[in-house]
Amino acid sequence: MRSRLGLKIASLAAITCLLAPALSAQTVVSELQARVRSGQVFLTWKEVPGAAVTYHVYRSASPIDEPSDLASAALLGSVGAESSKNRRNTLLDGDVPDYYAIEDLGPRLLDDDGLFVHTIGATELAWYAVIANIDGNEDTTIVGDGNSTIAGTDEVPERPLPVLQRVDGVKRDYVHWVSDVATPFAPAMWFSASQAFNLRINYDPLIDPNPRPTLVRLHFRDGNYQHEPEPSHPEAIMLSPDDWFETWPNVTYWYGVNPLFPDYLAYPTSVTQDYTVRRVLFELDYAQTAFPADLARTYLVGVSMGAMGSAFLAYRHPERFAAAQLVLTKFDMECQFNGCWWEFPAGWKLWGTPEQNGLCNDGMPTYDRLDLSHLVALAGDEDLPPIVTLDGRQDEYFGWAEKPTVMNTLAAAEQSATFFWDNGTHVGPSATASGLWAPVWWQRFEEMWRYRLDQAFP
Repeated sequence: MRSRLGLKIASLAAITCLLAPALSAQTVVSELQARVRSGQVFLTWKEVPGAAVTYHVYRSASPIDEPSDLASAALLGSVGAESSKNRRNTLLDGDVPDYYAIEDLGPRLLDDDGLFVHTIGATELAWYAVIANIDGNEDTTIVGDGNSTIAGTDEVPERPLPVLQRVDGVKRDYVHWVSDVATPFAPAMWFSASQAFNLRINYDPLIDPNPRPTLVRLHFRDGNYQHEPEPSHPEAIMLSPDDWFETWPNVTYWYGVNPLFPDYLAYPTSVTQDYTVRRVLFELDYAQTAFPADLARTYLVGVSMGAMGSAFLAYRHPERFAAAQLVLTKFDMECQFNGCWWEFPAGWKLWGTPEQNGLCNDGMPTYDRLDLSHLVALAGDEDLPPIVTLDGRQDEYFGWAEKPTVMNTLAAAEQSATFFWDNGTHVGPSATASGLWAPVWWQRFEEMWRYRLDQAFP
């Protein structure tokens, strides 16, 4: 006869055996799939319950059948919960959830879908695994076609293309996933893998199909990519990129960031990268390839942070841009105190301090690269795009101190530039943008469209 104690032990053992698979199932993702699209692998899976979960994504040139296979696999990166959610759009839409499509105008991912996008670097057969990490602990259980792919994925590097999310009249909204590693077809455009950026291209297909001008509109500090078409030039291809990420300062001032972000004290051991400049140029290439563009007529326009980005982009790539129109810009990011830049701690977080002035990826000290006067000196006899700028002497955000220096530098170099200024502020009823010179600025905006890269100034 079996004792009661023996029966209790046997019952507990049976319950433990029954619960073990269920407990494991709560920490192992399921339905992992790998889809290849234009040089990228889109990995999707069903998430495990809970918000405090990080998903580690592994890739290997051989099957991942056992936990021990993870040791020879490459950790591509990680994402948190709700990686299928377009967080930027969700915030812009008043916290109404918006989820990514991973095919042009395709179905939206679901709220329990995980997403990681790997940019292919070489022709290879690859296998993937996604491992859930909860409170610092990985459950390395491997389940074929659950959290690891049984079949290999044929990978061939190509130029990765943005994914069309929606079309509303002439407005086309895309998401562009970028990588922290350069490939033969794309530069590294962020400091971590699988980073998504929104962009909009306004294009009217009903207008004359002949090659058209392109207007690149860069948004201001608290703005976004959702610009309406340019009313005075509906024929233009209008590219509106987005400069936003989730961690403060949330923008890169249209330049880039050090790969060791946010530990700016360590930046002297690293090199600041112009990730955002590369991405804007990449997206411009896409827009001018997808739609009929006159490459001699590409223009930049921006206000505040967008004006700063436009100025530096125009002067850094004069071979691409015919002219730029700027309102309330900042010309020298090293000018930070005495009212020269209200948000200079953001610069420290992105690029380090002016005292550090570490190198950027082209070998130049970062704050020299972000000084328009320095770029003018580097240009020498090279013609730079004509710019028109409108600024206020009482600008409480970007100050006035740097402006006369830049004006004098451009005049001495005989570069084409027109400066308008008044006693206005950056925002509010006394803002320069709505003051005395506003009608003149709009007149110059219309004149800008006459400039071409393949002709002398009109």
